[in-house]
Amino acid sequence: MVLRRVAPSTGLDDDNLPGSLKAVRDSVAKWLGVDDRLRDVVGYVYEQKRGPWAVEIELKSWVPGCAEGVPA
Repeated sequence: MVLRRVAPSTGLDDDNLPGSLKAVRDSVAKWLGVDDRLRDVVGYVYEQKRGPWAVEIELKSWVPGCAEGVPA
């Protein structure tokens, strides 16, 4: 699953980006009915781009055990 932060700024560094999307990740996991700590159930990839404030959520098929960010 890709969680993408969209903001008018130049972006966050790679250690702050996941924290900025924590509430989104928690909400999506709750909606899916899964524990977001279980990486073998849902894989999360964090991205960002410039634009008006928004969050984009992109679902991709994923094979457990594959590297994060590598769709099946």
